[in-house]
Amino acid sequence: QDKNQPVLQIGNGQGSNDGQFNQPLGICINSQGEILVADYGNNRIQVFDSEGRFKFKFGSQGNGDGRLSG
Repeated sequence: QDKNQPVLQIGNGQGSNDGQFNQPLGICINSQGEILVADYGNNRIQVFDSEGRFKFKFGSQGNGDGRLSG
C-alpha cells in the first residue's frame, strides 16, 4: 500500500445529509471500533462502523439534553 494514501476515508463530502459533514472538528474511536465525528456545522455527532460506513447520528442545534451549540 502506498503510504501517501489514506488507509480509510469516511463520509460523502460536504453537506447535511447522513454521512456528509459541515466543519468536522473532532474524531474518536470507541471501544466497539466505531468512528465518531463531531460535525460542528451540522450540530451533531455522526457514527460510522470500522469500515467507514454511516451507522447513525445524534444531537441537534440548541441548548439542553441532546442539543449541541457551537
